Amino acid sequence: MFSLLRDIYRSEPRWFVRMVLLSVLVSLSGGVSVLLLVPLLQCFDIQSGSRWAVLNRFLPDVSGNVQLACILGVFVLAMVCKALLNRHVQLLHARLTQDYMTKLRLQLYKAVSQADWQHLIRFRRSDLLNLFHADCTRISNAAIQLVQGISLLMTAAVQIAIALVMNVPLTLFVLVSGGGFFLAFRPMMRRSKQCGQSIRSSALTFFAEIDDQISGMKEIRSYGIQQAQSKRFRDAAELYRANYLELTRLTALPAMIYTIGSAVLVALAFFFAQAFLSVSAGQLIVIVYIFSRLWPVYTSLQSILQNVMTAVPVHQAMEETVHTLSWSACIPQPETAPLTLHREIRLSDVSFAYEGADVPLMEHLELSVPACRVTALVGRSGAGKSTLVDLITGFLTPSAGQIRIDDTPLTPDRMDAWRKCISYVPQEPLLLNGTVRENILRFHPELTEEQLIRALQRAQAWDFVQRLPQGMDTFVGDRGVRLSGGERQRIVLARALASDPALLVLDEATASLDYENEYLIRQVLRNLDKHITVLLIAHRISTIRSADHVIVVENGKIQQQGCFAELLAQPDSYLARMLEME
Repeated sequence: MFSLLRDIYRSEPRWFVRMVLLSVLVSLSGGVSVLLLVPLLQCFDIQSGSRWAVLNRFLPDVSGNVQLACILGVFVLAMVCKALLNRHVQLLHARLTQDYMTKLRLQLYKAVSQADWQHLIRFRRSDLLNLFHADCTRISNAAIQLVQGISLLMTAAVQIAIALVMNVPLTLFVLVSGGGFFLAFRPMMRRSKQCGQSIRSSALTFFAEIDDQISGMKEIRSYGIQQAQSKRFRDAAELYRANYLELTRLTALPAMIYTIGSAVLVALAFFFAQAFLSVSAGQLIVIVYIFSRLWPVYTSLQSILQNVMTAVPVHQAMEETVHTLSWSACIPQPETAPLTLHREIRLSDVSFAYEGADVPLMEHLELSVPACRVTALVGRSGAGKSTLVDLITGFLTPSAGQIRIDDTPLTPDRMDAWRKCISYVPQEPLLLNGTVRENILRFHPELTEEQLIRALQRAQAWDFVQRLPQGMDTFVGDRGVRLSGGERQRIVLARALASDPALLVLDEATASLDYENEYLIRQVLRNLDKHITVLLIAHRISTIRSADHVIVVENGKIQQQGCFAELLAQPDSYLARMLEME
């Protein structure tokens, strides 16, 4: 809890201090209005012999009605000041907590965007989305309550001071009683924290189930397993619901007991004040009024602390995630001169092992990828093709050895410059829920209309885009659902070619395409500008045939390499076996 409070303070220390000071002023203005009730009530005390006995001490030379009007005017002025200050404090609350939540999300995004690839892929997408949305919201709500709790303490301190001035024994009696209740409920703080952990765990399960089932809805229907999957979803939702109900039970019990206790204590305080203490009617009414407002402070603080404790595990998880990703982050380096690729990409004595692996995937690897040509990486699944591409593109860092672009070593300070030279087309294309135009300009906002059309033409996509209902301004749907697989892939390819890259990576980009669309992609490769180096991972002979150079990867080693015809002519080569199977 103190870690959360420290975080809130550090996010905006100036606004935090300002909010606390204004909360004190709000409490003082409220206290003044309460103190003014004493003369107002005592002026109607029928036992005093004079209605204005108290007022005469403040305004001796003024008539009774004028005295009363002055007191009432001060009372109204105090309440107006309180209302204005209270509004300002509420705005400060909102600003402080929203700034804090925004800071959390920006920190998390920075950690995710700069994290080492090995560390990032250990997180489920649904877990990260849950952190950005649900967890940030819960932390923000806890921050709001924590800040409100500070204001509440300021108000309580002023009210207690007023009550002590009016009657010390009665005030101490209520304070000790409330403190006893508060201590009795301390075990519920620990239970609330455990409940918060359970809620977060069930939330992760719930959101992961949502993500999996929505992403796989077509497969779920095709296998006819809707009922079984519905049961899994219902179980996850029920667990989420049960944990929230448990939290409600935890917070509702203290509120009920505090309410009953307040009635008993106020009754006892009233009885003892009337029977044994010399307390005037006006003072007694004001004291009862104060404690009718003060006692709910205990209830509110108990509720606030319990709710904050449920968010403590969420805040800890957020801090751990940001720390884990930031610890492995690729620190941005100063801008360096753009890299050029004219001769080759050279891997010299490169070794690599995934974190936690017992043995390295690659050891002492020697490889040359010729520039300005099409190179195909082939091999069985798990042979190391994607890892090799990730090393070349800088997503992974070799544990030993060196990668050179022509004669330039690929060091961390040159990584940003190198990535600006690369375009990447994955097997599952990323299309935003927008238009064709937006899906390209989002990644290349500087493109002119002519350059945009040229990119679509180079990707063999312009003909079908022109036939769409609104052309380039046609919405493609979520993940491009309104387009065919080949159309989606060609739009992504147009996006990749729009930057005129030095290196174009096609990661199994034709694996799920029909032969017609695969043919169009091969046509794109044949017509590419001669300065573009293409590195493609492929599993079809027809795609591999379009490559100038073929590299066969087996268990992290280079098994064979050469031109397509040479490797195919070897009886025991991987390509010969592929051709037999096809």
